[in-house]
Amino acid sequence: MLFKILGTAAGGGFPQWNCACAGCNAARDGSVRRRLHACAALSATGEIWTLINAPPDIAAQIEQSQELTPGPGLRETRLRGVILTDAEMDHTIGLLVLREQSNLQIYATECVRKTLHDAFPIDGLLRNYASMTWSTIRCDQSFNIENGAISITPFIAGQKRPRYVEAIGEASSEWVIGLAIRDNDSGRSVLYAPAVEAWSSTLASVLEGSTIAFIDGTFWTEDEMSKLGIAKRTATECGHVPLSGTAGLIECVSSLKKRPPVHLVHINNTNPLLMQNHQCPLPKGISLASDGMLIEV
Repeated sequence: MLFKILGTAAGGGFPQWNCACAGCNAARDGSVRRRLHACAALSATGEIWTLINAPPDIAAQIEQSQELTPGPGLRETRLRGVILTDAEMDHTIGLLVLREQSNLQIYATECVRKTLHDAFPIDGLLRNYASMTWSTIRCDQSFNIENGAISITPFIAGQKRPRYVEAIGEASSEWVIGLAIRDNDSGRSVLYAPAVEAWSSTLASVLEGSTIAFIDGTFWTEDEMSKLGIAKRTATECGHVPLSGTAGLIECVSSLKKRPPVHLVHINNTNPLLMQNHQCPLPKGISLASDGMLIEV
């Protein structure tokens, strides 16, 4: 199985168009690397690919990935589907960008599927542009892609609804999911969870059983944005457990007896890890993912 990281930044990208923080300015002047929105792609053989989420800059991500460029036919693409881990705009707006591609299979939980039909009616908007088939997935129930070559088991990673549906969203625990992705031939697996609201025994178990993991690295501290004067909301209120602190993701991951290499994705532009001379220690085995990483699992 091939697993490619197309982008690693949180909503807004890096730099974010309306932000003049130190990190964004450093990305603009070339001091640090620019990053596209968090997104990944997987394939059993490299012949056809399935995306995980569809961010606003998905067209640029595809253009920068040799594995996903179109051809050899005039309008032929290797892209066959999209798995959505939530209904957030930075993970779904790209479906509108993909409107030229017909016959895409979209996988989403019931509450996410309903949201993209009602509150943010992507399904209706695309009806006359593309033929997209929607499949409902459920946590702890595996489903297969590529004729059974890859099995994917969603699990609950959070319950935060997008802000645009807070007032009307239905009660559900499956608003935010992580994915345990298994190559059924080799038995090796990838954990991908770009949004983790809180550490859980389920996440710990999936992590311990994975070959490699890509997990939420959005914020370094709980009060990161308020300290910069950007926003009053905390990391937890944004739906992300911070990396640092006694209950932070790094401490929780480090406490496991068995864990694979862990790469951090969905990095917010305020996160000091993005700066070259940051003073934020990462233990051995935990590192920042990079746009364009290609892993053979």
